[in-house]
Amino acid sequence: MQPETTQCSLAAQASPERSEFVSASIYRCPSDPNAIRAVPAGSTASYGEIAARIGEPKAVRSVAQACASNAIAVAIPCHRIVRRDGSPSGYRWGVERKRALLDREARR
Repeated sequence: MQPETTQCSLAAQASPERSEFVSASIYRCPSDPNAIRAVPAGSTASYGEIAARIGEPKAVRSVAQACASNAIAVAIPCHRIVRRDGSPSGYRWGVERKRALLDREARR
Protein backbone atom coordinates (compact mmCIF):
# COMPACT_ATOMS: atom_id res chain seq x y z
CA MET A 1 0.00 0.00 0.00
CA GLN A 2 1.38 3.41 -0.98
CA PRO A 3 1.11 6.28 1.52
CA GLU A 4 -1.28 9.06 0.63
CA THR A 5 0.01 12.59 0.19
CA THR A 6 -1.20 13.45 3.67
CA GLN A 7 0.86 10.70 5.28
CA CYS A 8 4.57 10.08 5.61
CA SER A 9 6.11 6.65 5.86
CA LEU A 10 9.84 7.01 6.35
CA ALA A 11 9.91 3.84 8.43
CA ALA A 12 7.90 1.82 5.94
CA GLN A 13 10.12 2.89 3.05
CA ALA A 14 13.29 1.96 4.90
CA SER A 15 11.80 -1.34 6.05
CA PRO A 16 8.96 -2.49 3.77
CA GLU A 17 7.63 -5.05 6.26
CA ARG A 18 6.77 -2.20 8.63
CA SER A 19 3.55 -0.37 7.88
CA GLU A 20 3.61 2.36 10.52
CA PHE A 21 2.57 5.66 9.04
CA VAL A 22 3.18 8.96 10.76
CA SER A 23 0.20 11.23 10.37
CA ALA A 24 1.06 14.42 8.58
CA SER A 25 -2.30 16.13 8.53
CA ILE A 26 -0.89 19.46 9.74
CA TYR A 27 1.92 19.62 7.23
CA ARG A 28 2.72 18.06 3.90
CA CYS A 29 5.39 15.44 4.37
CA PRO A 30 7.78 14.42 1.60
CA SER A 31 7.07 10.76 0.96
CA ASP A 32 10.40 9.99 -0.76
CA PRO A 33 13.43 10.02 1.56
CA ASN A 34 15.81 9.39 -1.36
CA ALA A 35 16.56 13.11 -1.65
CA ILE A 36 17.93 12.98 1.89
CA ARG A 37 19.82 9.73 1.30
CA ALA A 38 21.46 11.32 -1.75
CA VAL A 39 23.37 13.83 0.40
CA PRO A 40 26.83 12.25 0.74
CA ALA A 41 28.62 11.80 4.05
CA GLY A 42 30.64 14.90 4.86
CA SER A 43 28.22 17.14 2.94
CA THR A 44 25.07 19.00 3.90
CA ALA A 45 22.00 20.34 2.13
CA SER A 46 19.44 22.85 3.34
CA TYR A 47 15.83 22.03 4.06
CA GLY A 48 14.97 24.25 1.07
CA GLU A 49 17.32 22.35 -1.23
CA ILE A 50 15.68 19.07 -0.25
CA ALA A 51 12.21 20.55 -0.77
CA ALA A 52 13.27 21.65 -4.27
CA ARG A 53 14.74 18.21 -5.05
CA ILE A 54 11.43 16.51 -4.30
CA GLY A 55 9.58 18.99 -6.50
CA GLU A 56 7.95 20.85 -3.60
CA PRO A 57 10.01 24.06 -3.21
CA LYS A 58 7.51 25.55 -0.75
CA ALA A 59 7.57 22.47 1.53
CA VAL A 60 10.60 23.62 3.55
CA ARG A 61 8.79 23.28 6.89
CA SER A 62 7.50 19.85 5.90
CA VAL A 63 11.04 18.67 5.20
CA ALA A 64 12.21 20.10 8.51
CA GLN A 65 9.36 18.38 10.37
CA ALA A 66 10.05 15.06 8.65
CA CYS A 67 13.72 15.32 9.59
CA ALA A 68 12.94 16.29 13.17
CA SER A 69 10.66 13.27 13.58
CA ASN A 70 12.86 10.74 11.75
CA ALA A 71 13.11 7.71 14.03
CA ILE A 72 15.43 5.73 11.76
CA ALA A 73 18.48 7.94 11.39
CA VAL A 74 20.66 5.00 10.38
CA ALA A 75 18.65 4.57 7.16
CA ILE A 76 17.79 8.22 6.50
CA PRO A 77 20.65 10.55 7.51
CA CYS A 78 18.66 13.66 8.40
CA HIS A 79 21.61 15.03 10.36
CA ARG A 80 23.01 16.16 6.99
CA ILE A 81 20.07 18.53 6.44
CA VAL A 82 20.66 21.99 7.89
CA ARG A 83 19.23 25.50 7.87
CA ARG A 84 19.77 27.78 4.90
CA ASP A 85 22.63 29.52 6.77
CA GLY A 86 24.35 26.15 7.37
CA SER A 87 23.55 25.90 11.07
CA PRO A 88 22.22 22.59 12.45
CA SER A 89 18.70 22.39 13.85
CA GLY A 90 15.72 20.12 14.27
CA TYR A 91 17.39 16.79 15.02
CA ARG A 92 15.37 14.21 16.94
CA TRP A 93 18.32 13.41 19.24
CA GLY A 94 19.42 17.01 19.77
CA VAL A 95 21.46 19.61 17.95
CA GLU A 96 24.68 18.70 19.80
CA ARG A 97 24.51 15.12 18.53
CA LYS A 98 23.74 16.38 15.03
CA ARG A 99 26.76 18.68 15.19
CA ALA A 100 28.97 15.81 16.42
CA LEU A 101 27.83 13.54 13.57
CA LEU A 102 28.52 16.26 11.00
CA ASP A 103 31.97 16.93 12.50
CA ARG A 104 32.81 13.20 12.47
CA GLU A 105 31.78 12.84 8.83
CA ALA A 106 33.75 15.95 7.83
CA ARG A 107 36.94 14.46 9.30
CA ARG A 108 36.69 11.28 7.21
